[in-house]
Amino acid sequence: MDEKTRKAMVSSKNEHWNTPESVLLPLRSMGPVLLDPCSNSSSIVNARTAYDGVTADGLTLSWQCGGLVYVNPPYGRKLKLWVKKCVNEAAIARENNNNTEIVMLGPARTDTQVFQSSILPTAGSVLLWAGRITFLGAKAPSVFPSFLAYWGPNPAKFKIAFLGKGWFI
Repeated sequence: MDEKTRKAMVSSKNEHWNTPESVLLPLRSMGPVLLDPCSNSSSIVNARTAYDGVTADGLTLSWQCGGLVYVNPPYGRKLKLWVKKCVNEAAIARENNNNTEIVMLGPARTDTQVFQSSILPTAGSVLLWAGRITFLGAKAPSVFPSFLAYWGPNPAKFKIAFLGKGWFI
């Protein structure tokens, strides 16, 4: 990996690392992705990204869609806000029993407070991805490990979809 790519991947200058098919294929086996609150113009998730015809900040609006929500947030300093939003939206879905499921992809910084205090205690399942993901547009695999977290009523469905992709905790 060249130095420029390495620096970009570990800095917050490039926050958007688009999800590759290697992650989307098992995700889609869970059902259609109804909402992608973190989408950008080069994303291939192909889920709804607008609210009432207006593209909006996914941190400020409801994710309660009664189906699968996929979150690949910016990996910079705002990551904590996206984790908090996942936890809050999952609690609302659970309270309303509306079948909203949230899957979040993120950097597996398992030693951080947000991972240990927010993700692990609230997610129904967490997958530590085996190896390194090569994000769309990257010339080489990332320099950091990745995780996928699931919040929703059917963690077994998540585990079946991602079986063989890493270790579940």
